[in-house]
Amino acid sequence: MAAVGTAGSISMTFIYYAAREINCKIVYYGPGLCGKTTNLQYIHDRTNPAARGKMISLATEADRTLFFDFLPVELGTIRGMRTRMQIYTVPGQVFYEATRRMVLKGCDAVVFVADSQAAMLDANFESRIETVFSNAESIERHIQDADLVVGGVLIPGAAAPKLVSREQLSHMRPGSVLVDVAIDQGGCFETSRPTTHAEPTYIIDDIVHYCVANMPGAVPRTSTFALNNVTLPFTLQLADKGAKQAMLDNPHLLEGLNVHRGKVTYDDVARDLGYDYMPALEALEL
Repeated sequence: MAAVGTAGSISMTFIYYAAREINCKIVYYGPGLCGKTTNLQYIHDRTNPAARGKMISLATEADRTLFFDFLPVELGTIRGMRTRMQIYTVPGQVFYEATRRMVLKGCDAVVFVADSQAAMLDANFESRIETVFSNAESIERHIQDADLVVGGVLIPGAAAPKLVSREQLSHMRPGSVLVDVAIDQGGCFETSRPTTHAEPTYIIDDIVHYCVANMPGAVPRTSTFALNNVTLPFTLQLADKGAKQAMLDNPHLLEGLNVHRGKVTYDDVARDLGYDYMPALEALEL
């Protein structure tokens, strides 16, 4: 499990206008053996050899990162600027705190790799992840200091609630960014409106909004493969058995039925749109 955040107010993105180059630094951070090096190895293996440098790992005999891993990656030319990422990891053990701080110095973004095992919960906290209760008071307090706020609310079948109001924008840092992943469900920020990959951002009260509908469209090939892998078994069941029998045999397909013969069979949708609800099994008997 990974989360991305800014590294603080000091950034080391170097822009060389004369050479038309941009260099940025990203650090993978987390507890020991959580998968930081594995993430870099995956990026290395899946990146075109012509666009990557040599991956350097300084590890102990027990295969634990002692100092850091390093992987340079070329992103190609973006708006006429040759763009490179320098990707690092830090050692996971807390007694390498000085090394962590050295590697983190001047980075542009941190990817926190959390260990999802219950036994590793304390180790995640030791790696400086901080969790708070998800409520209005916490949101209002923490957006005031945030460089980046990502809204990822999903209520199946219902519109997303508005978690950040227009008035609260005035308490945020100028130039900070709101990313509304819930925009396909109406957005979870009051000032959100759908944007496109061609024109992804707009600014309201000095706050940058990124509200691209269908965000996976940024990687259409990858997202298509992922969607096909998940949906193909259901598609084959529908084709082999017909829609009605496939739903009767598979409760997961049945739960996906929204409307049948003019009847709304999804409770949340019926409630939000003001229609009468009918259980899916009853509707299939019509």
